[in-house]
Amino acid sequence: MRAVRTGRILVVTAVAWVICGAGVAWANTAASISAVEGQQLNDVVVDTVSSCSNPQQLTNVTIDWGDGTTSSGGTFETGTNSCGIAGSHTYAEEGSYVTDVKYTSAAGGPPNSDVGSAAVSDAQTMASGVNDFMVSDGAPLSAVGVADWSDPVPEPLTSYSATIDWGDGTANPGVIGSGTVSGSHTYANGGRFA
Repeated sequence: MRAVRTGRILVVTAVAWVICGAGVAWANTAASISAVEGQQLNDVVVDTVSSCSNPQQLTNVTIDWGDGTTSSGGTFETGTNSCGIAGSHTYAEEGSYVTDVKYTSAAGGPPNSDVGSAAVSDAQTMASGVNDFMVSDGAPLSAVGVADWSDPVPEPLTSYSATIDWGDGTANPGVIGSGTVSGSHTYANGGRFA
């Protein structure tokens, strides 16, 4: 430890050495993972352990994915003097998660816990069709089905919203149904509107 006085501020610098080997924990930070809800991550690297010359040095490997599930991880060699830990997982919901990769060294020492993160984005909602319809000017359209939609990871209907652009300069909220968007509108003038 070194203390340096500069003006009226006392700066303290602590230097910690982490030595790999028997009886000493390895210090690493787990990876930052990007995922999409409902889509499986296959053999994604969740951690890289430095000063590891053989993947068999890592035992009791588990991955806490941060969403209430834990799985066993596989180890592999990533390069000179480093080992990787990978796993497969599917996040059910979007959000930010804190991951925790635990392992022990076959050489001995306490268990290691490397904390990482997972940023899981919402699955893309898809419009699968926009419906054509005929109506006379001045005649109201009532609860007409305007479009069909789907979500690969369905959520409660209250989680969705839609806006219908009627093509005549007006737009208003659509009514979300199970796989449909409907709305009501009256065209003031005749014509073809997108």
